[in-house]
Amino acid sequence: MAAVFVALAVAGLTGERLAVSVAPGLEDLDSEVRGLAGKLIAVVAVAGLITRLGWWRHVGFVGPSQWRAPALLLAPLLVALAFLAVGVSAADLSDPARLALELPQPLLTGFWEETLVRGFLLHVLLLVALRSGRGALGAVVASSVVFGLLHLINLVDAPPAAVASQVLYATLFGVGFSALLLRTNALPALIVAHALINLGPALRAPGAAIAGDEFQLGAVIAFLPLAAYGVFLLQADGPAESVARTDQG
Repeated sequence: MAAVFVALAVAGLTGERLAVSVAPGLEDLDSEVRGLAGKLIAVVAVAGLITRLGWWRHVGFVGPSQWRAPALLLAPLLVALAFLAVGVSAADLSDPARLALELPQPLLTGFWEETLVRGFLLHVLLLVALRSGRGALGAVVASSVVFGLLHLINLVDAPPAAVASQVLYATLFGVGFSALLLRTNALPALIVAHALINLGPALRAPGAAIAGDEFQLGAVIAFLPLAAYGVFLLQADGPAESVARTDQG
């Protein structure tokens, strides 16, 4: 399972480069085209894994009628709308062709990252925790740290200080979203929230996803409340109920 996860994570994070290697002609196309091709590769790979395992329901792909405590989803929605508002305020809408290629990418990223990390990896770690009699918090933290570290791939084309901040805020993001998934079982809703958070950078000029050369302290601070909320939800829920979704068919 570990090898499968690593392979899919690498495929997702290096999707653009993989797309170029599979179809060398892509290297002559715009970065937006390569990025879209790479994310499609990641989506197909992750969807193939979940289909092969038959885990769509296990990882949280169920209808709203099976969501638990849907009011808890208000927190990620507010975070998403705040980030989207920042992006809209600095939107660059001058190139419709670029936007047509960029705008689907946040949803694709939200799908493959949430399904692979919050779905597949967290599900596996929860099964291990359940069998060993441990609570859910360790699995949540472990999966979130892995999610943060995956962003080290951005060192290829981004300043180390900016990437370090991204690793930290992605980890905090992961704690919040993992806890929310355990409490709500609403992975599709979290995918949409993730996509809205990423949509802001997509509206800005190319290359603006990681801004500046410095450590992005503001972004780290922005995700601290979400992580704290996640820890609170897990503590309030209790370990037995937190891992109850691992028994769903």
